[in-house]
Amino acid sequence: MSVLLYAAKTWTLLAAELRYLEAFHMRCQRQILGIRWTDHISNATVSSRTGLALVGEQIASRRVAIFGHIARLGEEFPAHQALRVHIDLSLGRHAWSGLETSS
Repeated sequence: MSVLLYAAKTWTLLAAELRYLEAFHMRCQRQILGIRWTDHISNATVSSRTGLALVGEQIASRRVAIFGHIARLGEEFPAHQALRVHIDLSLGRHAWSGLETSS
């Protein structure tokens, strides 16, 4: 899982790409359990046997974690400033009101 989701917290995924990742993840789980496609075992059954979360859920949890790290950074860090601008824009506020400019 660590190799599959390396740097996933920064990915921008389309729905089609997420489906490819989910299919790959399911194929790997089936291979680990020794299940062939001719066995006609549902994906839900395979997931319950392995106990692993869906790839989309794992990516979402990693994004929440990185959000928390950036939110706790000091205001002088560019990552924190970018997050503030994004939040201000999403709330309809003027984005550059609280930022200092260096010239």
